[in-house]
Order: sequence, then structure tokens, then C-alpha cells
Amino acid sequence: MRKHSSYIGRTLAGRYEVRQLLGEGAMGQVFAVWDQKTQRERALKLIDVHKKKLPLEAVMRFKSEATILKNLKHPSIIKYIDFFQEGDIYGLVMEYSLVSNLKQYLREHEKLTAQQVLPLLKNLAEALAFIHEQGLVHLDLKSSNILLKEELNDL
Repeated sequence: MRKHSSYIGRTLAGRYEVRQLLGEGAMGQVFAVWDQKTQRERALKLIDVHKKKLPLEAVMRFKSEATILKNLKHPSIIKYIDFFQEGDIYGLVMEYSLVSNLKQYLREHEKLTAQQVLPLLKNLAEALAFIHEQGLVHLDLKSSNILLKEELNDL
């Protein structure tokens, strides 16, 4: 992953100051941003159609993801904040907290204890059941997309 991006330091949609690159995938990047309107840190999933040479169907999938997330209200699902388009740039803004994901945690700790696994699996199962009740299927379930609450580190 690159340590720097041309978006660092820019303000997007008139309110999101891009501070740090958190991750990068085939379609785009995820940043920590400062929301100048609410004075809170947020996560920004950003795709740049021109830079990545993305087809229209990729943009449609991204917009669909934003619409789906906007309508999902569950304590174990990350909260939607905003969606914007600025030229060829599309951004999905979500809540952000300084917690690790399961992939990072396992890199540092190698394994979870039974005491840690049970609540994690319960939360994951409840979130997936909720998604399925909405007629949806999570298409990108992987350890790096499972965010851990701070209390996992305290067990």
C-alpha cells in the first residue's frame, strides 16, 4: 500500500479534509477524513473513475452500495454518513473509529481466545442475518472487513 496519495490535504465535497490513507483496493481507496461540518473523524471510501479507468458499471455498483448502506440500520453495521460526487470522484462517507479489523488483530496476536470469538461471532451472525432479512447478500466478507470493537482488545 502506498503511504501517500494525491488526495491527502485536499478538502472534498466542501467539508471532508483528507488526512490519511487507510487502505487501497482494486476500485479505490479508503481514507480517514475530518468532517468540517460535524467536527468528527470519518472514513471515506473513494473511487476516481478517471484515475482507475473504471467502467460505468463500477460506478453504478458503488452508488448502489451507498444506497444500500444508507438504508441499513444495525448496531453491528457501520453507519452511513454521506455520499457525494465531485467530477470523476465519488465518495462514500461512513463512521470511523480507531479500532482494528480482524485481519490486523490476527497479525499481531495470531489467534483469538474462545472468550473473544463468541461475542465476535454473535455480532457477525446478527449483522449477516439482518442483511439477509433485507434480501441482501454481503459480497465482500473477509477478515479485513470485520471491524473489532475496542473491548476485544481488553479481553
